[in-house]
Amino acid sequence: MQKVQFAQIGQIAPPWHYRVRGIFTLVLDDRHPDALTAHLSAKLNLGGLYQMSELELFEILRKSFLPDLKKSAKQFSRFDCESEFAKLHIELKCRRTHYDDLLIEKKKFDALVERADEIGFAPCYINATPQGIYAFNLHKVQVTWENHPMPATTDFGNAQLVEKAVGFLPIAQAVHLPGAVDL
Repeated sequence: MQKVQFAQIGQIAPPWHYRVRGIFTLVLDDRHPDALTAHLSAKLNLGGLYQMSELELFEILRKSFLPDLKKSAKQFSRFDCESEFAKLHIELKCRRTHYDDLLIEKKKFDALVERADEIGFAPCYINATPQGIYAFNLHKVQVTWENHPMPATTDFGNAQLVEKAVGFLPIAQAVHLPGAVDL
């Protein structure tokens, strides 16, 4: 697994590379933690596994790596956010459990790659697990697709199984984003 700068995912290196000072800290270089840092630290210190929300992941990325990060205008869009400067078209995923291979649905993969190619951005899939944040440039991974019975939705109460084409992305091929939830 690589521990490298976030800019390696995109096509250009942004001028802002901040150092993350501590394991559960987002404080950049000031002496006073902001509200998000205090909030995450409190949640992480409660014990047990912590699942980050996509909003918290978005804020970590915006505050620590991509200050120009913008959310998609539509709630149920095929992507979650973009960075114009780094030329990244991004889907965020927060996992309850850490896996060495992270699942992506083929429909999501294809939609991200297609739209990113249309606008000249890199398609980026960022996953937060209880053990870290992992980012994939979907142009740089090879995926073998398999059909699996999966719940129709994860968080909307529809447990009906449907056949879905899915692939698995090894975290060993991801860019590991330092800080925030590293254990």
